[in-house]
Amino acid sequence: MSLEDIAGAVRYHLDAATTASVEPGMRNRGSQTPAVVYEITDAEANVNMSGAHGGVWMLTVEVNIYASTTLEVLQVADDLCDYWASPASGAPAVIKPTSYSLSMRTATVNDGLEGDERIGTLTFQLQGI
Repeated sequence: MSLEDIAGAVRYHLDAATTASVEPGMRNRGSQTPAVVYEITDAEANVNMSGAHGGVWMLTVEVNIYASTTLEVLQVADDLCDYWASPASGAPAVIKPTSYSLSMRTATVNDGLEGDERIGTLTFQLQGI
């Protein structure tokens, strides 16, 4: 199981879980909301006693949800969490969540548009097998 396959599976499942736009790493300036931006922030592999890769990855994926209202953020977060009850098949790797948490904040955006944005950070602990 390669990290490339796992990264592809993360993108595949996020795209399948929400109708919001999904981008890796950075949000495009002025993009529509709600928007989802994700990043794999940690990856750890098990290694057996002979030094061979055990085939299991533990990942931390941070998913930032940008929206105009707190309710929109929570709706997208619910979509992403509810999705894992019956994930779509066809991803390049099998990944399963072991836990997730949500934190919220408000940001003033200096992009020439009016209003603040609500941002929810959904942190997934995933197991890639």
